Amino acid sequence: RLTSPTDTLFGCLIALSLIIGDTMLTTLIVKKVPYTEIDWIAYMEEVEGYDNGERDYINLKGQTGPCVYPAGFIYVFSFLRKVTGGDIASAQVV
Repeated sequence: RLTSPTDTLFGCLIALSLIIGDTMLTTLIVKKVPYTEIDWIAYMEEVEGYDNGERDYINLKGQTGPCVYPAGFIYVFSFLRKVTGGDIASAQVV
């Protein structure tokens, strides 16, 4: 049924089931698994430089050294910093 281009209802049911399953699993993980800080502080330090107007990658640094990720990383983590205030637990939920 999945290969039938006319059976959109079945495809929608599969997609909905995956979204619900993913939401439930993510909620369970967030509630039961203690968060381990893996470079979060360094990411926030690098993004802070960008948010303060720095655009030279050489000057974007954190506790682990200079930023080595592409600009998309900076944009995503800058958004997370603004939305969560840099709080790890809040970002984990987002």
